[in-house]
Order: sequence, then C-alpha cells, then structure tokens
Amino acid sequence: MFRSWVIFVCGLILVAFPAITEADLCNGNATKSAEQNLLRCLRSRGDNTFPPITKKNGYRVPTVVQVDPTGYIIMNVNDKENFIEASLYLDLIWTDTRLSWEPTLYNGIKEVLLPARNMWFPEPNFYLGGVSSGKTVVKGRGIHTYRAKVNYNGTVQWPLYIEYQGHCLVDFTTFPEDSQNCEAKMFFHPDDETQVTYNVSKDLFALSMAPEWKYLVFSTGTKERYSLRFVTNMSRRSLIYRQSLIIPLILIAILCLLMFWASESCPYLVIIITIITLRCLVLEMVFLSFLIVVSIFTYLAYHHDPRNPLPGLVRTVRLLLNPFIKMLTFVGGTSPADTQQLPTHAENNYNAAAAASIATTTTAKPFKSAVDQTLLSLYEYFSEMRESKFEPETSQLLNNEWKQVAVVSERLLFYCAVAAFFIVSVVVPIEVFEHQFDLAGDY
Repeated sequence: MFRSWVIFVCGLILVAFPAITEADLCNGNATKSAEQNLLRCLRSRGDNTFPPITKKNGYRVPTVVQVDPTGYIIMNVNDKENFIEASLYLDLIWTDTRLSWEPTLYNGIKEVLLPARNMWFPEPNFYLGGVSSGKTVVKGRGIHTYRAKVNYNGTVQWPLYIEYQGHCLVDFTTFPEDSQNCEAKMFFHPDDETQVTYNVSKDLFALSMAPEWKYLVFSTGTKERYSLRFVTNMSRRSLIYRQSLIIPLILIAILCLLMFWASESCPYLVIIITIITLRCLVLEMVFLSFLIVVSIFTYLAYHHDPRNPLPGLVRTVRLLLNPFIKMLTFVGGTSPADTQQLPTHAENNYNAAAAASIATTTTAKPFKSAVDQTLLSLYEYFSEMRESKFEPETSQLLNNEWKQVAVVSERLLFYCAVAAFFIVSVVVPIEVFEHQFDLAGDY
C-alpha cells in the first residue's frame, strides 16, 4: 500500500512539474529583461521532435514549408572534370503556433532569433541531379546551430546555406570565346507528406558568377514536384586569354611574315635576308619559349594551394615587387559588378521608370572631338586590360601570396608580348631598310 502511494505521488510530480515550469517561465521574471523572458518561454514551448499540428474541419493539415531561393553563386567551373562548384542560399518559411506570443506582454517585441535546436525545423532530403561528388555539403558547424527569425504570430524564417557540385558538360569548340550551358536540379523529398509538404518557389533574388565567367541567360523553374531547376547560359571572359594566348600567337605569325618582306632587287640582299631571317628565328624561339614558361608558371601559381607557403627565393622576389603588385591590383575606375540583382515581376515597372529617369538626367561626355574620343577609347581599353585579374576583389588578391605571384607573372607575360611586337614591328623593319639604303647607295 505504501509503495502504491509513493508511485502515485511521483506521477503527480512528473505531470505537474513541466506545467509549473512553463507557467513560471512564460509569466516572466522581474530580474530578467523582456527579451530574456521571451526566449525562456519559447525554449520551454519548443518541440524539436514533432511538427506543429494544424487541424481544419476536424482533419489534420500537413505543415507547409515555403522554400525560397535567395541567392545562387557559381564559384568555379572545372573544365577538366566537367562540373561546377556552386552555392545556394535558401529561406525556409513555415508557421509554428507553439512559438507565438503577445507582444504587449514582452515590451512590444515582435521578432526574436531562436536557435534551431530549440524548436522543430524541417530536414529536407536534398537530391541533386548530376552530382559528381555524390553528396551534399552543408556549410557551417551544423544546421542545429543556425538561428531562425521567429515572428510573434508563429511565422519562422530559417536561412540555409548549401554548397554542392553539379555536372556541366563543357564544350571547347570556340575557346576562348566559348559559352556553356549548365543545369542543376535540386529535389526536396519530405519523409512523410501527411505531416510536412514543401512549396518550392522559382523566383531568385541574386546571382553571382565566378570571376572568369559572366552569365548571358539565367532561368529557374519547378517542372517536377518538390524540385528546383537552375539553367545558366554563361560566356567566358576572354581578356586574359587574349593577353596570354591570342596576342602572342598573332605576334609570332607577324614575325614569320616579316621574314619575307625584304625586296630582291639586289643579289647581295639575299645574304642580308638570310641573316635577318636567322635573327628573327632566334628571337621567335626565345620569346616563344619564355612565353610558354611564364604561362605554365602562371597557371601553376594560380591553382596552387594557398595553405602551402612560398619558397624562400619566390617570397624574396615577391617582397621586392610588392609596390609593383599593389600598382597592378589597384583599380582606378569602377569595374562591372560580378553580382547581379535579378528583379522580380513586381519591380519591372519601377526599374523601367528608374531607367527612364537616369536616361533623361545623364549628362554628355566632356570629350567632344574625335581625337579626344579616340584617346578616351584607348584609355578605357588599356584600363580594362589592367583591371583583368583572376579575382574581382583586391583584398582577396592581397591576402593570397600565390595569387599575387600569378598576377605579376600574367602581367609580365603581357608586357613581354608587347615588347616582342615592338621589336618585330619596329626594330627589324628599320634594320631591313638600313641595309636596303646602304646597298642602294653602293650601286
């Protein structure tokens, strides 16, 4: 009999203790602030095991989770393995009535930040179509530590960051003026559709591309159920390849053609042409070998692991060229932004009106003559070449020593190509004309 009474009393304590604790936490504490009392109350109410229960006409209605993509970043395009490294920013929005409160009881507080571990949150099973790595990488210390914004009416907005790899077949037919089509699919499959469903939106807020690429057409779609589809048509920024590949090849072709420019009016000129041809061949081989070595070194330095330190000799040279590095990485004007805001349908009228107002208020250029316009065009062209670096942010360049070495070697490659063009187009023709005039004077 005594044992039965003990069990009965213990049962009453276990049943009454949570209610007393929750009532004590939600009634408030005079020694705590209103925000602290509210957070203690929400932590006591939160249930991270079961989704919120909503009933309509006596039947249970599943919790609807709104999935809104807010940002899509293509960080890298691997030409060799044919995949892209991308990041996706999502906003998951749902309603949990257990996390609602009256703002007048808590000093007018309408929004708080609550860790995900103190409430129920959806755990979507992501399936990425064409994933090369076979897994989804969720950045951070863990999704349980991410904080969600909770509104007083129970609306929860939870940001999520996903980093993944997707398949992208790269076509090099028109390299470096090539354009690629990359597609990524993401599916959200709920564990139990009677408890949780997903409503996936296709409106994207912002898009950012890798420094080497720029997008031409970007579209999102939701053809399949619980799916999100990204289609990107992007083109390669070919300015670096013009400096490192196209311009040196054109200069070498000009060097070969200049060998046959001399006239054969004099038989003694054949010997002079032979000597000049040998000089041009030696000059061509020297510049070609140097350009190849610098190109390989630039590629290796750019793709080198930044965690590995620079060798002693390379570090010494980099320190000596530090002022030159800062001059190369300094951007004098405004460069095109790498992040584009994608307007929604509601903003089209506003953007059209803003564009019209800007067009009406734009002032004319201060340069009016044809000579000034030509000089301005040349200045803009060389400024574009000077600003064509591997990374868009100067701070990223200065924080990575290997990137600094890559930028300096890339600029050295361009200046050597310019020097080769000057020598071939000026020095060699002058020498040919001098010999022609000397022979003409002899005759």
